Order: sequence, then C-alpha cells, then structure tokens
Amino acid sequence: MDNNHSPYSERLIQKVVSSGYLKMTNVSQNYNDALLSVGQDNADIILEIPPRFEEDLINKQTAIKTNNNVKMGCITTL
Repeated sequence: MDNNHSPYSERLIQKVVSSGYLKMTNVSQNYNDALLSVGQDNADIILEIPPRFEEDLINKQTAIKTNNNVKMGCITTL
C-alpha cells in the first residue's frame, strides 16, 4: 500500500519486487482492501508505505510496517 506515491516509494516497491523473494499480487488503495487480500489467501503480507515516507527517509526517520505490526527499518540505499 503506497500512501506516499513518491519516486522513493516507487523505487522501494521496484526493488522489493525485483529481488525475486517477493511477488506483488495486488495493489490496494486502503488497508481494509489489502487485509481482505490476505484473508482470501491472495497475499501473505502487506507492505504499507507511510504518507511521509520520502520526507522521513531523507531525514532518516523511516520505518515500514507490515501487516503483523513488525516494523522494518529502511536502509537508505535507494
């Protein structure tokens, strides 16, 4: 779920998908739709990019939440 729609968030999504470890199965516009995809076994995780992702990344204050509330620190090699 890209709540930022910035070049940084688009690049992050591209890197995650191109890694070969994850496959994008759905692009949801809100959390409830994304959660429904998980509930229907169409997805295993939700990658939620916060609204201020680019600004926070530049200021090195970004964490990305997954659907199980685990926060992943973002490495700034984009």
